[in-house]
Amino acid sequence: MEWITEPEEKRLVEVLNECGQSHLFEDWTAEDSVEDRKNFFAQIEKLNSSYPGGLKAYVESAKSLLAASARGDNPLDGWVPSVPTGESLEFGSEAWAEHEMVGVIEAKKCGFVLVAGGLGERLGYSRIKIELPIETLT
Repeated sequence: MEWITEPEEKRLVEVLNECGQSHLFEDWTAEDSVEDRKNFFAQIEKLNSSYPGGLKAYVESAKSLLAASARGDNPLDGWVPSVPTGESLEFGSEAWAEHEMVGVIEAKKCGFVLVAGGLGERLGYSRIKIELPIETLT
């Protein structure tokens, strides 16, 4: 791969080789588009810098999780659920309104995940999860 001349690209090739990912570029030739290679390495660098520990840590974690799954390990083994302490509020009360305002302000800083597909049967609801009535969630 003498056509890879940039030190950063060489470093990323080493990272990918150490991760067992050389197949991603093993068929490249000197005739391949320089722009395509630059784009590829830009993506790899972004991935490498965005995961704590880089791609090596990501691949090690993935292998470990896959091995645990293959063995049938339960990631929640030993965990005991508990009911958190808190406050019971009466709907419409002054305390409820105060807490509601705090929640509205904090919700602006939150991210939300829309669960794809499936019914809410395990939640005691026979329709799609996105239609869950608020009462079911509280």
